[in-house]
Amino acid sequence: VAERVKELEVKLAAVMQELEQKRADMHHMVNVNTSLQDGIAGAFEHPLGE
Repeated sequence: VAERVKELEVKLAAVMQELEQKRADMHHMVNVNTSLQDGIAGAFEHPLGE
């Protein structure tokens, strides 16, 4: 039983790590989108690069 518990703990740790990675990726995507929007908004505010 102890060995089975250990297997499950290892699997759980792997799943948690994967979820954390996905969360980090999503956070990164949000940051990229935000900076893109800022860049686009800036381009419209200053269309001639003034």
